[in-house]
Amino acid sequence: MKYLAAILGIILLLTIVTLAIIWPEKRPTKEDIVMTVNDYTFTSAMLEQSEKQRSSQHESWQDFLDSIAIEQVLIQEAQRQKIDREPAFRESIKNYYEQSLVKILLDRQNQAIDAEVSEEEIDLFLSYSGKTITFDIAQGEGTITPEVDWSKGTTSTELFDNLSSTLQPILAGLMPGNVRTVYDTGNEWFAVKVNEISDSPTSNASSTSRETIRLLTKNHKREQQLNQWISRLITDADISITNKKEEN
Repeated sequence: MKYLAAILGIILLLTIVTLAIIWPEKRPTKEDIVMTVNDYTFTSAMLEQSEKQRSSQHESWQDFLDSIAIEQVLIQEAQRQKIDREPAFRESIKNYYEQSLVKILLDRQNQAIDAEVSEEEIDLFLSYSGKTITFDIAQGEGTITPEVDWSKGTTSTELFDNLSSTLQPILAGLMPGNVRTVYDTGNEWFAVKVNEISDSPTSNASSTSRETIRLLTKNHKREQQLNQWISRLITDADISITNKKEEN
């Protein structure tokens, strides 16, 4: 999945801010305090939680404490300058919150998807190795329907082994005349129709391992189920666009 890279740069800073906001008001005992930065105290529990949320590993515990101290000094200076009250800061928090919600939602949906691949499916995939396939691809419009305007599509003839890892799982198993619809993204789709399958005179046995085929097929299944789920959400949603950007 290709999303949320923009939030990674602010996670470390927001970790300390979040801990400061949600931590109980009750002051910790002296025994619990590990470090103090000006008037702000850190307990061992707070530091352990912060360490878990960091993707980078420090060389030593002292390096980690130094990084926490530096961040806290910067946070306090930002608060002194009232940056936390500026609209740009609130907008960054809002973006972080919303994108984090989407990431967690998609991660959970991915975990719920059953994308197991049987040995029979792998055998079927391998049976297409060395075969030349002539097929049409046509872009769909609106929701997926049985009617496809093939006159607007494109026709290709390729050796199955030379096809991309995206097209191979789509075409594997299709016989001449068969059509398969594919969710390209959450709200777009295209259809593939096989016209002819023939043996190639120069074909060799497939060098692709069964595990590679299993992974290709599994990823395809997972992507299709996820995009299909997003498509259903979009179809069920009440979406209206009142102002369209003028195109040049």
